[in-house]
Amino acid sequence: KFTPHIIDDKISKSTLKTLDSYILKESKLPKTKQDEIKKLFKKITNNDPKYHLYFRRGMGENAFALPNGDIVILDELIEFSDGDMNMIYGVLAHEKGHIVYKHS
Repeated sequence: KFTPHIIDDKISKSTLKTLDSYILKESKLPKTKQDEIKKLFKKITNNDPKYHLYFRRGMGENAFALPNGDIVILDELIEFSDGDMNMIYGVLAHEKGHIVYKHS
């Protein structure tokens, strides 16, 4: 609640960089599917530039939020949803809630 935005940003960027270096891999999700999910994400975030969506793979059926507004969704979760965009919507809204309510 009282952490300066600059600290949230540094923590978030460092965390994603570390995960990208050791655990996460580049998404293999087709661009058309990514674009479909990005469109949904813009609705959830009211196109607020504070929020950014990243696609990765390598940690199972999951998604997570970082304090600066970055949300990472994993290919495995999207595949698990079997095309159910309501499920993806719910997951992304849930992650946004973590950011809004400072759960990190």
